[in-house]
Amino acid sequence: MRIDRYAFWILLAALGAAAALAPASAAAVELELTPIVGYSSTDYEFSQGLTCLAIFADCTLRGETDDGAAFGLILGVELRPRWQLELLANRQESDLDARGRLVSLNPGIPDVVFTEAVDFEVTHLQIGASRTFGEGRLRPFVGAAVGVSRVEVDPGDRQVTAGSSEDALSASAGGGVEVDLSDRLGLRLEGRAWWVDLGEEAGGDVTQLDAAAGLVVRF
Repeated sequence: MRIDRYAFWILLAALGAAAALAPASAAAVELELTPIVGYSSTDYEFSQGLTCLAIFADCTLRGETDDGAAFGLILGVELRPRWQLELLANRQESDLDARGRLVSLNPGIPDVVFTEAVDFEVTHLQIGASRTFGEGRLRPFVGAAVGVSRVEVDPGDRQVTAGSSEDALSASAGGGVEVDLSDRLGLRLEGRAWWVDLGEEAGGDVTQLDAAAGLVVRF
């Protein structure tokens, strides 16, 4: 199932949770829209089998991801004082350093070693909640979310690495501070850990740690 099919159900769950948990006496529900940018550190070990000629014993392409940029959008819906339902959309981009080694069966034929960099992208769509603390202009918060993520390896026009795309369940948790700039504007600073359950056949879990900042716009 592709991630865009999950999107409808995640949005529906967000709307249902907001309707069920929002106070019936509330005259208006406060909304927050927060575009964010950040920097992500990704831990993922890539492995891919290659077509192996008879003169080679082992033909495997392996690699590790580099750090990269992250950007996204958070839609917050007030549920109770200090509690907020959050819909998170986030995309993180980095490079994957793929290293191939073809082990020769013939002592007279040397092993073949090569490297190449390919694009590595993770897109998250999650629903969760956050809680703030304090009453001043600077308020700490913590939050967690669950949803679905897509992990993509895009080799472009390269001939060795094959492209792949996997959708999987995911979760995240984080915390930080919100700083009020005015009644309608604020600054959000947060750190968040992401986890994607790809399964062993697709290369194992993807874990990410990122630091981000965003401008909070309240409606």
